[in-house]
Amino acid sequence: MLRPMIPLLLLALSAPPSLASELLGTVTADGACERLVIEDVDLTAQCGTPVMQMHESNGRVAASAGTGGQAWFGLAEPERMVLFYGPGNGDNWTDHAVNRIVVHDNATGANVIMRDAAGTCTYRDADPGRLVTCEAEDAAGKTYALTYRTDGGPGFTF
Repeated sequence: MLRPMIPLLLLALSAPPSLASELLGTVTADGACERLVIEDVDLTAQCGTPVMQMHESNGRVAASAGTGGQAWFGLAEPERMVLFYGPGNGDNWTDHAVNRIVVHDNATGANVIMRDAAGTCTYRDADPGRLVTCEAEDAAGKTYALTYRTDGGPGFTF
């Protein structure tokens, strides 16, 4: 499952100096994407990557998912990924605020778009897995949402 994570790691590592910090760890989980909205566009039917959470040395956390999964390597249609980014406490799958949205968009060639936003990510037990719900709105009023039900498997941490 490393292939869908590589672009997000590159995205995190290419953040501008004001956002840059050391990536401490990443955890992913497979399951079912129940809702994916990027810039008011419902992309649920195309949602195809595992949910991922990244932790940075400055205490910030990013939860993310996207469409496709193979497009980074030219094997699928253009791909869009969204990161719900904000302050966290360092623990995996712990609720956190969202104060920035980061979108990587191969479809429009816009590459990386960063926007101030307001929202939350919550992580609830959903036997056998976990229900990840992130919702945010940017300063222009655009909506971003992710609902992902993990399958309870061990996931992948690095």
